[in-house]
Amino acid sequence: MSKVMEEEFKRWTAKRKAALVMEIILGKQTVADWIGFYNHRRPHQALGMKTPAEAFALAA
Repeated sequence: MSKVMEEEFKRWTAKRKAALVMEIILGKQTVADWIGFYNHRRPHQALGMKTPAEAFALAA
């Protein structure tokens, strides 16, 4: 592999790693937001239309 190609590959890899890290961070935040909604804002029919946080706060 030529030196130019090697340097270009290193730059591309560094950019891709940075993009991948950002995708992981965004994915974790998206999942955390959904879990918060699911447990604290969305009523569940099986819990008498209470949120899990409401239903299980009494048990704690």
